[in-house]
Amino acid sequence: MGRRVPEELRPRAQGECIFHENPRIHKLLRTPVWVPWAVYFPIALFVLGVAHFHFGIPWLNATLLFAAGWLTWTLTEYVVHRFLYHTETSWEAFRRFQMRAHGIHHQYPKDPYCLAMPVFLSIFISAGIFILFYLLLGSKGLPFYAGFTVGYLVYLFIHYAQHRWTPAQVPRFFYPLWEHHVIHHYKDPYANFGVSTRLWDFVFGTMHKKEQTKRTQQQQQTRSTP
Repeated sequence: MGRRVPEELRPRAQGECIFHENPRIHKLLRTPVWVPWAVYFPIALFVLGVAHFHFGIPWLNATLLFAAGWLTWTLTEYVVHRFLYHTETSWEAFRRFQMRAHGIHHQYPKDPYCLAMPVFLSIFISAGIFILFYLLLGSKGLPFYAGFTVGYLVYLFIHYAQHRWTPAQVPRFFYPLWEHHVIHHYKDPYANFGVSTRLWDFVFGTMHKKEQTKRTQQQQQTRSTP
C-alpha cells in the first residue's frame, strides 16, 4: 500500500486557485503561461547574442553551454518539486508556504492561471540566478543562463499541455511524459516529480512503481524480440 494522499493534495472537480483573500491581489497573481514567454524568451536571446557578439564565445561553445544550462534547469525543477514542495514537515509556516506555492495547484490542476510564477516575483529570482552563473562561470555564464531560462519556458509549455490537453489531443511521442505527470497528480504525489523530463525520476528512483514495472516489462520484451 502507498502513502495516503493528504486532503490538501487531492484534486477538486471544480474551482480555481485562490492565491490571496484580497480579490485584487488574487487577480494580480494569476499569470497566463504566455506572459513569462513574452518576458524571458527575448531576454534569453539577447543574453545569448551578447555572449557571442560581445564576449566572442563561439557558437559551438555557446550551444554546449546552453544545453548544459537547460539540463541544469531540469535538475533544478526536479529538486524544487520534490524537496521544497513535497517534503513533509510539521513546521506550520513552511506548510503554509508549500500550500500557497504548490498545494493549491494540486487542488485545482486544471486552472491554467495556476502554472506560472508571476513575473514581478520571478524576475528577482531570475536576476539572482543570472548573477550567480556570471560569478561562477564569467562570460560563459551567459549562454548557460540562456539555456536555463529557455528550459524554464519549455517546462511551462509542457506543464500547460499536461494539464490542459485531453488524452485525444496528446501526440503519441508526448504521451509517456503526459501520463507521467498525470500519475503524479491523480495517483501518487510522492512519485514522478519530473515535469519536463522523466530523466531524474529514473536516476533517483522516484518513478511511480507501476510505471516503472511497465517500463521494465517493455524493455524485457524489446530485448527478447529477435
